[in-house]
Amino acid sequence: MAGVSTRESLLLQQFQSLYGTLPHIVASSPGRVNLIGEHVDYSGFPVLPMAVQYSSFIAAAVIKSKGKDSGRTVRLRNMNSQRFPEETFVLEEGASPLTYGVTFNRANLTWGQYFLAAYVGVLQQLAKDWDSDINQERRKQVLWGKGEEWLLLIDGDVPVGSGLSSSSALVCASAVTVTHLLSTLPESEGNWSGLGRLQLAALTAKCEQYVGAESGGMDQAISLLAKQGVAKLIEFNPIATHDVMLPPQTAFVLANSMKEHSVAGGMYNVRVAECRAAALALAALLRDNAAECGLSPGMVQSLNDLVSGKDGVRATLGQVADAVKGNDVEEGLQRMAQWVDKLLPEGGVLPDQVADLCGLPLAVVESRALSSLPSGCDVASFSLQLRKRARHVYTEASRVHAFRRVCEQTSKAEEGDTIVRLGELMNQSHESCKEDYECSCTELDELVQACRAAGVQGARLTGAGWGGWAVILLDGAQESDVDGFVESLWETHYKQMGERVAGRSREQCLVVTRPAAGARLWNVLKREEVLLLP
Repeated sequence: MAGVSTRESLLLQQFQSLYGTLPHIVASSPGRVNLIGEHVDYSGFPVLPMAVQYSSFIAAAVIKSKGKDSGRTVRLRNMNSQRFPEETFVLEEGASPLTYGVTFNRANLTWGQYFLAAYVGVLQQLAKDWDSDINQERRKQVLWGKGEEWLLLIDGDVPVGSGLSSSSALVCASAVTVTHLLSTLPESEGNWSGLGRLQLAALTAKCEQYVGAESGGMDQAISLLAKQGVAKLIEFNPIATHDVMLPPQTAFVLANSMKEHSVAGGMYNVRVAECRAAALALAALLRDNAAECGLSPGMVQSLNDLVSGKDGVRATLGQVADAVKGNDVEEGLQRMAQWVDKLLPEGGVLPDQVADLCGLPLAVVESRALSSLPSGCDVASFSLQLRKRARHVYTEASRVHAFRRVCEQTSKAEEGDTIVRLGELMNQSHESCKEDYECSCTELDELVQACRAAGVQGARLTGAGWGGWAVILLDGAQESDVDGFVESLWETHYKQMGERVAGRSREQCLVVTRPAAGARLWNVLKREEVLLLP
């Protein structure tokens, strides 16, 4: 069918085989590779990712349930049914509007709950957008269902556990699907027109918290807002994007470490807690050492507001930097890193020590900074690394701005030098992730070292780390050089892994990629693309 890929065509055929009808729509949303800016988004700093050519796909149709005039049945099937078996959810009118009858079980997550996370998030936004005093009966029917069945078939080629954000791609594709299905119900006509890409980017970042990920918003923003051929610098609170034109001869290769990565809970959420605790402590220490640090009374007041939690604000390392910022962003971030080394304690710090540094009750520190620690852990005895985590965040945030600046200042004659400089920033990023953020692993470090030994310009882990993939920067002026590198790495690194790589092809381990476009919606019946709201 014109307008859809081969993979989407197979999805349509399987949908019709399973459900006996064609889907009404197919939504897709891509995975991403973060070029630089690891673990800084949830501290409020910009990141610089690009979308990749791998996506999650959802085919969907709505039909009337037999013998029912209320409620909604959601039937989820997956093209990979052996790994992801069918799930059905019956959502009845009258359940709590907090989650609209959906129960999330972080301890026993199923793949279908990622779709439901988006479903709940969109319904919550719809309820806010649609004034309850206008067409209340129609509003209720849209929120709770009018006895319809949602038929869904899901597929995807973002490698699961790769660090290329397969979970966010699924949540984003789900949100696009849910928004369209709800906004095109007859009861919505004239009352709710759906959500745009920017709204969905903010919403889906919150949605992933239902399935245990304290996401900062990068993965969702690039999946929804990406443009073909360009990387994006993404800012948060509010979300804003800026095109970053990469040098034309830039080539990126994605390489699989052969260790699966998982973002739901675990060390990722520990790092979120450590950064929040570091922000509280650093704000207090800067406030208390204002004269020595040359801070103005206004800066001191801003820092004190962060420590005290004025207006319910939860301090982030980004807000601490904003409170004392100067005119030059990169210089200011480097100064923050120096203050981190000078003021924050070295080594592990217990929560009660953080409370003492801030002059706050321990219970306040736990609620404002440590709520993301693993459930069931002994919070009081949990050792927190404040200095190393904060130092990584500020130096990495500085590298993001430097990467953008180098791209913008390059000229045709300087492309080779520019790629070398970008590679140096990527190499520094990996070392910081390894040493200060401690989010690398042996498999990633060995892979990055093998790439550098092969003469690439830059190589670093991408995604949250602790496994997954690395992103490699090469000078792609000669396509044969890129092909030669891929072949060489396959022979010298992957083929030496033995059982770890058994059954994998080269294409499953090494991929040459370029910046891809963001989320897309296709109307199957009309055979045309549906333009998403901006």
